[in-house]
Amino acid sequence: MKDDKVFLLHILDEIEYLLEKSQILTYEDLHNNKDIEHAITRSLEIIGEASKNVSFEICQKYPTIPWKNIAGMRDRIIYGYFSINYEIVYDVVMHKIPVLEPKIREIISDFEKREM
Repeated sequence: MKDDKVFLLHILDEIEYLLEKSQILTYEDLHNNKDIEHAITRSLEIIGEASKNVSFEICQKYPTIPWKNIAGMRDRIIYGYFSINYEIVYDVVMHKIPVLEPKIREIISDFEKREM
């Protein structure tokens, strides 16, 4: 369970990065700028990989987080890198990540309360 907090902090770091970048991100930026494309997809890969390492107990305790979908996004990026649908990536960054952020913060906060 202690490792869970580490993985959740990695997820939160990448969420914060994506939220910062999404303030000025357009679909055209994502699709036409290889540096942005790589940075955004790498953050999503890290979020997905870290979510795969979150314990079953945490996944069960916080079922409103789509853990399998998050991991699945990572798999699609890693294994289908030559055919990534950037419309989906853009939608995830603009609409799903902002919803995920407070949920991850809540879990981390719950960990910190238990550590006191």
